[in-house]
Amino acid sequence: MKNYLKKITLTALTGAVLTTGMSAFAVSDGQAKLFSPTIYLEGEKAYCQNAEGKRLDYLRYKNTVYVPVRTVGEWMGKTVSYDDASKSLRLNGAANKVYHRKHTDDAVSKDVREKQLENGVSVKIRDDMKLVVDGKQKTLKDAAGKEAYPINYNNTNYIPIPTAAELLGMTIKHPLEDDERSSVFMRTPLTEEQVAQGKEYVDSLFKTFSYAALTAEGVDLPDVLRAYHHLDFSDMAGFIGDPNPVDNEDSIFRLMRRSARDPKMSIDAIKRYAELGIETINKMTAIKKPDLPVLDIYYENMLADAKNAIASCEAVLKAIADGKDLKTCEDLMLMSTTKRTSAYDFCEFVTTAPYLMEDVLLEK
Repeated sequence: MKNYLKKITLTALTGAVLTTGMSAFAVSDGQAKLFSPTIYLEGEKAYCQNAEGKRLDYLRYKNTVYVPVRTVGEWMGKTVSYDDASKSLRLNGAANKVYHRKHTDDAVSKDVREKQLENGVSVKIRDDMKLVVDGKQKTLKDAAGKEAYPINYNNTNYIPIPTAAELLGMTIKHPLEDDERSSVFMRTPLTEEQVAQGKEYVDSLFKTFSYAALTAEGVDLPDVLRAYHHLDFSDMAGFIGDPNPVDNEDSIFRLMRRSARDPKMSIDAIKRYAELGIETINKMTAIKKPDLPVLDIYYENMLADAKNAIASCEAVLKAIADGKDLKTCEDLMLMSTTKRTSAYDFCEFVTTAPYLMEDVLLEK
């Protein structure tokens, strides 16, 4: 009788294992946060979308960022499917790679998203589910290198982004455990020499609009601009520009903004500002970019902005040549309105590129 009961018990246990798996493989509930910082893929912002083209959020679960497996498939150029019988997320074959570079409409309302950001979201820990890539099962890893499992949120399956980086053959810089504001950077591996080449290129861009570098070169800078290089910001009377001013500001374009309405401003100074804009932008675009794909998008944006910056500075010079008054020329060069973008703005757009390039190279 005892042997008979043992046999029945063993049979029942075996059936339970085959049906649901061991107890370690039970679907459980968890709490995740929306990951609001940016994910950079090869230097560009990368968003994720659902099948309807609506923006999905990345998640952060137990200090690891998670990304929809659908998005990973798009990045890899793989078709994504789910096999219910084997509980397998499958990435197979070869398809066109897709990168969503623009922010689309959210899949949820603004009010809902604000509550989710504040309270987090409920997720299912799918430790009964596995990832299979081209027929081979892959072990998922979290940011600490420990084994992890897919999670399901709002009928969408997510996997850890360190695993996504591994599948893409990319390096990854993941935020630290107590850092919830830093971005994630993924890129094709760069050698130390390549990083050095990129940094040298970026430094040369900075020098083109550096007050210190231009002064050392003996470049003609208007006195009104020089006067705003070193200021006591305890007295903000008459100040126009950056709400968080920096003493000894090094960007000539920020110094132009500071001096926008100086009483000593003259037509000659405005003319020199426009000339400096054209000279500076031409120098920036003439510097040869190293063959580093991670910088390409910023370089292309810089060229597009440079075209607008030069055109806007030329418009200022034309206004001066046409005898326009000082205020009109000041507005054209430095001050934005609701109807147009100023020459200053376009020049600043161009100088944004080196800062973004540096961030990507140094992954910060």
